[in-house]
Amino acid sequence: MSKEKKRKIIDDKDKEGLVYFEIWGILLILISIILVSELGPVGRTLNTLFKMIFGDWYWLILIFMFYYGALMIIYHEFITYTSIKIKGIIFISAGLLIYSHFPIYNALEDTINTNNSNIVTETYNLFLSYINKNKLSSAFGGGLLGAFFFWITYVLLGEIGTRIIAIILLVSGVAYIFEKTIYDFIDDIYFGTVNYYKKSKKIVKNTLTKMHEASKLNKIQKSEVISEKVPFVNSENQGFKNIVLTKSEHIDMKRPKYIKPSMRVLKYHENKNVLERQKEITIQNARTINDFLNSFHFNLEINEVYIGSTISTYIIEVENSIKTKKIINYSKDLVNRLETNNIRIYEKYENKQCLIIEVPNEYRYLVSLREILEEDSDKDLIPIGRNYSGKIYSINFLIMANILMIGNDINSKIDLLKTIINVIVFKFNPSEFKIVCCDSTKFELNQFEDIPHLYYHFISDFQSMKPMLIKLYTEVEQRLNNIENNETNLTPILLILNDFVDFYINNNDYLKYLNYILVYGSKVKVYTIYATNNMDDRILTNNLRAQFDGLIAFMINNKEISFKYLEDDATKLLKDGDCLIFSRSDNTNTRLQAVNLTNDDRFY
Repeated sequence: MSKEKKRKIIDDKDKEGLVYFEIWGILLILISIILVSELGPVGRTLNTLFKMIFGDWYWLILIFMFYYGALMIIYHEFITYTSIKIKGIIFISAGLLIYSHFPIYNALEDTINTNNSNIVTETYNLFLSYINKNKLSSAFGGGLLGAFFFWITYVLLGEIGTRIIAIILLVSGVAYIFEKTIYDFIDDIYFGTVNYYKKSKKIVKNTLTKMHEASKLNKIQKSEVISEKVPFVNSENQGFKNIVLTKSEHIDMKRPKYIKPSMRVLKYHENKNVLERQKEITIQNARTINDFLNSFHFNLEINEVYIGSTISTYIIEVENSIKTKKIINYSKDLVNRLETNNIRIYEKYENKQCLIIEVPNEYRYLVSLREILEEDSDKDLIPIGRNYSGKIYSINFLIMANILMIGNDINSKIDLLKTIINVIVFKFNPSEFKIVCCDSTKFELNQFEDIPHLYYHFISDFQSMKPMLIKLYTEVEQRLNNIENNETNLTPILLILNDFVDFYINNNDYLKYLNYILVYGSKVKVYTIYATNNMDDRILTNNLRAQFDGLIAFMINNKEISFKYLEDDATKLLKDGDCLIFSRSDNTNTRLQAVNLTNDDRFY
């Protein structure tokens, strides 16, 4: 009863706070509308006042008021002036006010020198004359605020110094808003210019090549045709004595040399101090877990703690499974103490018998594609994210040749498939690694339909599946024969099936080819990733599932399905790349935070 009463008091307080923010938000929106519409004497007066203070940029203030009011209604919090983006807006506003006041100063320069006055006073007098003459549509420059900033910088640094200060404020504001250093801007401008130059050069070169080929073909057609005469006698038609055969012309087109894309096009995530902020929370949770263990007299304590990207992992050495079962039986009490529902508790044997407790982090570290590529040290592996201890995790196709990717978190599945393809494109030349990309959604992976690593053209329809499977089936057979003849120089081929979950239901040939590729492909470096969120037994049959060496599971809504596929609880997984990877070779599950892709994380 006491808990319910306390909860009610907290809810009432929260509601009062929410209404408070919403009222402020509505007021700001109404004020901005009244000002911009000049409604009544109040609206006209306030509009004039804002023009006098902020000059010709007063409308930016009105937009900001409207925007900020809407944010207060949505997020229920006041503006944080320590925010780097707000600092950027302030810097840009100051630069605009100073720079736009130069025309006003030039117009009033003679008056200032004659009256021995200053720009602020004369600007104010100018506005009063505008008001008296009802010329409110005249130029206001940077307003009184801009005049004040202008006067200070002009007195201290002169005209050139004032212009420099205004430009510095504008550049600094832009840098703050986009959260980039000047070096980053120079880097983006330089490499953007270089990339644009390369693309333009490539377009011009291709155009000239086509023009040259067209001109060459035209000349060939106009020139005398070299012919061969083959004697031929037809008994029925003596007049038809010779057949003229024209020699065919062949033009050898050399493929351009493949240049691996630069990692500079990729961006890091903003993770500054994320792990430091999480450290104190993780330590406090460790104290809570130890208090929980002591309160039930388990005579245990935490032996190791790891702060990962998404979760903090607490490892407790236990003497036997009896204590583990007792702790799991009291897990609801631990959940209440830690105030989170997504806690995973399970037993694991690694050199010693251990109890593992995984608690979601309050501050999440976003794993970028660039950082895992930079830290990757094995040229044969495919890095895809970080494990529970923060170390790079990579797929080894020699161990997990066939991977089944399941889960209800569709966005995470798409991002992981894109990550794998991007890593292959970056690490390998087209001659070193091939990809077969099949995507029935027609849009999730279509950005890769023109990559040079494709072994077979991009497939988005069921009709193209059979010829592709036959070609891959034939390739596997040929490679098996080559192995028998001691020819082992094989280029890896990765078959990606994204949501083609029922293409083999009505045609047994499809399933025959697919099974053959799954069973024998791993022996000749032909690998398969089968990704789907449809976990129906009629589609993912027991026989088909048995062919996969590894399984990657994102969050699954149904606990029964989770244990059937994974023998583990994937309902506790978080979204945005949090997953479990099961390896059949060592019968272990690994918690992983996959790469968090952005729209800019693409080489093609």
